[in-house]
Amino acid sequence: MRLVAITGDQRVSLLDGLEPATVRGAPVVRSRPFADAGRTLLAARYDNGYWVKIGDNLYRNVSKRMAPNALDSLWSAKFAKSVTGAGAPWDTVLGHGLELVPLADPATARPGERLRVRVLFLGQPLAGAEVERGDGLTPMKEDELPRFKTDADGVATIPLPKGGPVLLAIDHRVAPSETPDLAAADLYNATLWFAPRRR
Repeated sequence: MRLVAITGDQRVSLLDGLEPATVRGAPVVRSRPFADAGRTLLAARYDNGYWVKIGDNLYRNVSKRMAPNALDSLWSAKFAKSVTGAGAPWDTVLGHGLELVPLADPATARPGERLRVRVLFLGQPLAGAEVERGDGLTPMKEDELPRFKTDADGVATIPLPKGGPVLLAIDHRVAPSETPDLAAADLYNATLWFAPRRR
C-alpha cells in the first residue's frame, strides 16, 4: 500500500518508516499526520489481492489456484485520490492503473454545476466507461447510484449535487487477467473525493 500527500511540487509518504500496528489483534494501517490548509492532494494505491466467488455474494480472498471450482475469480487493485481544498494540485496525473483526473478544480466548482472528469486506464483515455457519483456518506444500492458515461476522449460530464461532498468511483474489469493461472480477470477501481464550495 502507498499513501502520499502532494502539496505543490512536494510529495510526502504518509506510511514510510511506520511500524505495523494492530487493534484487538487485527492489523491496521496508520499514517503519519500532515499539515494541510486545503492545499493537498492525497493519493493511495492498494493491491487488494486475489478473490474468488464461491456463491451468491460470497467471496474468499484466495486465487483460483486455491479454489479451482469457483464461479469467478479476479485480481483487484484500488486507487484513490482526495482533493482537500482549492489550493490542492487537483490536475496532477499520478500514473495509477485507473485514474480520475478532473479537468477543472473540483473544490471551486459550485453545487449544481457540471464537472468534466477524464478517466485514464494505464495512462490512456478510457471511452465508454461509467463513473458513479455518490457522497461517500450515504449508503445507496449499487443500481441506484447515478452513472455518467465517458466519451471517445475518456471524459465524463458530471452534474454536481446541490450540497455536500462528492465521491466519484469507477470500476474497470479486464479479461483475461495478466495472471490467468491465478484469476480469470483483473478488476481496477478508482475514486476521487472532493467537497465543492458552497454558494
